[in-house]
Amino acid sequence: MSQPLPNASVTSPLTVTGMVEAFEATFQAQLVDGNANQLAHVVGMAQQGQVLSPFSVQLTFSVSAPTPACLRIYQQSAKDGSDSKIVQVPLVLLP
Repeated sequence: MSQPLPNASVTSPLTVTGMVEAFEATFQAQLVDGNANQLAHVVGMAQQGQVLSPFSVQLTFSVSAPTPACLRIYQQSAKDGSDSKIVQVPLVLLP
C-alpha cells in the first residue's frame, strides 16, 4: 500500500492507494477502532484481477476525538468467507 503511511494522522474521507493482487479484481477495505468496531468499509476494485494491479478507494468515517484505528485491506474467500491476504496499517483518525 502506498497511502496512507503507517501511523499517519488522517481525516475523512480517507483515500487509500496502492497495489493489490485480488481474485476477480475485488478486495475489501475496512477501518476498525481499538475495540474492533467497524468505522468504515468499502468493496474495492483493482484495475485487473489475478495480477498485481493499482487501486484507489475512499473510506468515509466520523470520530469526535483522535482515535487509534487500523486500516485493513483484504480479500474474502468465496469458498468459506474467511479473510485472506490481509494487510494492516495503524492510523490515527482525526475529527
